Amino acid sequence: MKSAIILLILITFLEGFSSALGGFLGSLIPKDSKKLTASLYEVAAGMMTSVVCFEMIPDSIEISNIWITLIGILIGVFFILFLDILIRKKEKKTKYSLSSSSFLIIIAMAAHNIAEGIAIGAGTSFSITLGVVIIFSIFLHNIPEGMIVGMSINRENKGLIKAIKYSAIVGMPTGLGAFFGKIVGDISNVYISISLAVASGAMLYIVACDLIPSSIKLTNSKKVYLSYILGILIGIIATTI
Repeated sequence: MKSAIILLILITFLEGFSSALGGFLGSLIPKDSKKLTASLYEVAAGMMTSVVCFEMIPDSIEISNIWITLIGILIGVFFILFLDILIRKKEKKTKYSLSSSSFLIIIAMAAHNIAEGIAIGAGTSFSITLGVVIIFSIFLHNIPEGMIVGMSINRENKGLIKAIKYSAIVGMPTGLGAFFGKIVGDISNVYISISLAVASGAMLYIVACDLIPSSIKLTNSKKVYLSYILGILIGIIATTI
């Protein structure tokens, strides 16, 4: 329990800081400057793909078996899919002002970060090295997320302080997920395997249905898309050090 609490505090601070940093940068970026944000999305997507496919999923299979891992991945995918569907339905039924739309962005990203936090907690239960790699990957991922929030707040002319504050709020729930993942992972190796698999599914959904589509919306530059390959290479290096 003590280690889980320490992880909760550490991850809440780190991921809150990375999101706040993104919010700060996003509030300073001109509204028509999109390639940098798109590149960061692609790098984060590539790193997360590497960590999930080359580290988390193989570790989950090694701990238990392929079937438990596949079931866990599907649970993670459908959990985030269900969350996205609920948010979209709420959007369609309600007439939103720009401020309300920004609020929805914050809620959706915060919920996604809880799932990512589970990966951190389960990863640290399996090995410190895996946990550090996942933390670094999500740290980078939260910067462009924070930038999106910062740019959204900036469009409403709410000021730099609010951009940083709301961006930090987006990243901080990662600590809650890390706490839960650590508690469950410490019970037994099977729970570590399930937690890693569920978190892998959630992260794959975020890569395929959130990060990459968001990058495409921002720019059509193929040079920017090459950043995804760069992210994969960085992830490979990080998982083999």
